[in-house]
Amino acid sequence: MTVTRTIGAAAIVVAVAASVAGCSGDDDTGEVSATGQAPTSEVREPRFTDQSARPDVIFDPCLDIPDEALVEAGLDPSTKAYEDYPGPDRTFLICAFMSPPADAYVGIASSNSTYDEYVAKEAGNDLREYELDGRRAVDLRSGTSGINCTLTVEIGIGILGLTRDLFERDMTREQWCDGMDDIARIFLNYLPEGA
Repeated sequence: MTVTRTIGAAAIVVAVAASVAGCSGDDDTGEVSATGQAPTSEVREPRFTDQSARPDVIFDPCLDIPDEALVEAGLDPSTKAYEDYPGPDRTFLICAFMSPPADAYVGIASSNSTYDEYVAKEAGNDLREYELDGRRAVDLRSGTSGINCTLTVEIGIGILGLTRDLFERDMTREQWCDGMDDIARIFLNYLPEGA
């Protein structure tokens, strides 16, 4: 993959954050989720806060998703890149990774922007709204220079967004978002209480 493609993929994640813009919870119950993951009891201050009345972004994809979950999602933890977008009226904490053969780029964003704001901003594009394990979700296929899928899932503080760029793949537009729900489920397991 070329530097131009990497920069282009990074620009897409920032563009998604900017388009909407135009650290763990506490659980000392010892309970284990349905996926077998024990909730964390660590409380962390958010890396960024904004000047709005919106909730703090308490889920940080760069700090709260363990390496083993990234590997399970097909990503290489050593390629982590911080691509945050802290704005005055909302915050996006964004972490980006490459797949081991360097043929996919995935940006993971946590934001206090709302699901309804995102859907309204992207109205008229190739959106598909549905439910993902009881949460409102929408995927967006875009591809002016490659294969891109953005999956946005409503969470307690706002949204969790996944943007994936696939390089050198031969697939139909309908296939661009294949597997994104499974990746989202892995990361949703690590949401703290209240997120």
